Amino acid sequence: MPARSHICFLLCVFAIAASALAVRASLLIEVPPEQTFLLQRRHMGSRDEDALRAITRGLPSSSTPNASLDHLKSLSSKELNKMIRDRDSECHGCVERRDLVQRAYEVQQLPTMDERVAWQLTVSDRRLITMPTRLENLAFVTGALSNTNCNIFNKTIYCNVREI
Repeated sequence: MPARSHICFLLCVFAIAASALAVRASLLIEVPPEQTFLLQRRHMGSRDEDALRAITRGLPSSSTPNASLDHLKSLSSKELNKMIRDRDSECHGCVERRDLVQRAYEVQQLPTMDERVAWQLTVSDRRLITMPTRLENLAFVTGALSNTNCNIFNKTIYCNVREI
């Protein structure tokens, strides 16, 4: 009798362990490298399961497509400047706030920094990369992460702080 109860107990423990492993294995999700990069860039970390599950395949979009002029007028000057800079553009000669709004309206269709980096990582992940191309990709991603302008000279990447 005691041997039978020990066997039943061991079978129950084994069944619980097997079901726990099955549940844990179902939580493992393959996330493309560009989306992992974006999660880390947004300080969500790769351990946040809800964030990983919320990601959809394809390019992420942090912008509102076809934002109206009224919506852009409701944004602060700081937000408008950030939107313009995030699209790797500038507003030369923008003296008044309405110039900023107009420039933000013009550049809203351009890809954001996140979208450009995600696209670069997606493309680089799908083809053979030569050393010069690898350096270009590395310079682009390094510049995006450190908010610098990176250039390649003699197989060396040089980065300069962007103008504010």
